[in-house]
Amino acid sequence: RIIKLGDYAMHQAVGMYYNVKRNDIAAIAQHVAQLFTERQVTVFAGDQLQASRAGIRYLPRPQFLQSISLMVVIGGDGTFLRAASIVRSAGIPMIGINQGTLGFLAELEVEEFEERLDQLIAVDYDIEERMTISGELYRNGACICQTIGLNDVTINRDPVENTLELDVYLKDQLIDSYQADGIIIATPTGSTGYSLSAGGPLIYPGTDCLIVNPICAHVLGTNAIIVPADGGIEVHLTRSLKDAYLLTDGRYATHLRRGDTVRVNKANMPTRIVQLEKHQFFETVRNKLLDRNYRRMHRKEGSE
Repeated sequence: RIIKLGDYAMHQAVGMYYNVKRNDIAAIAQHVAQLFTERQVTVFAGDQLQASRAGIRYLPRPQFLQSISLMVVIGGDGTFLRAASIVRSAGIPMIGINQGTLGFLAELEVEEFEERLDQLIAVDYDIEERMTISGELYRNGACICQTIGLNDVTINRDPVENTLELDVYLKDQLIDSYQADGIIIATPTGSTGYSLSAGGPLIYPGTDCLIVNPICAHVLGTNAIIVPADGGIEVHLTRSLKDAYLLTDGRYATHLRRGDTVRVNKANMPTRIVQLEKHQFFETVRNKLLDRNYRRMHRKEGSE
């Protein structure tokens, strides 16, 4: 999947995953695939519709993962998270081309891609391993569901439900009993996502911790807290008049019942993300979270 010529290495085949619901992104996917093909790099898709719309070859999932050495993702953070769930277990690194609102997980803007392509093909980059977390649902003492996420594991109420009551423990120590719309357990990567929108703190990537962040808690002064990543978090659903839901990275909704327990732990399966250059985390925060027009303004200034 990566061929080596002496001390030189290059990608031979890459995978592509993109937001197929948008015609403009499908056109970008076609262009990106053509650029790879012109450099004798084969491009595959593990989804038939994505393959058809981008004009590239489809491979079924097992063969797809065995054939590629890099996943190229075109879209926003949601698309990136979906792609991560596909390649994570195979240890395949990912690079994102931003076509979303924020694209915090993307390495490149679309206009930067072509100038960085030869560097990417030549494997001239670093790989950052981002922590993931697992969520296990226990009912009547038995584990009935397990998921792994890059951003967060979340418990949410039904849209028309009243608030939930949740007892949250770190190991055997009660953190608090919350009356809230739900709770977010987020990684440092997820600190810039849903948790941030719910008032949680920013956490520097690579910090070995998790965020416990109640959603709309009905107590004045309730704040998110930061706990050790290997501490082992348990959430007991003690009250729910209707269904509550367990979600991972905003997906894979599983119904919860009163009396269920969700255990959240640091997973041993990181997500591997390509870094073409060393990034300053807080510069990225300023660019993409504090002022969405920052990069656009500076690109315009540079062209004048």
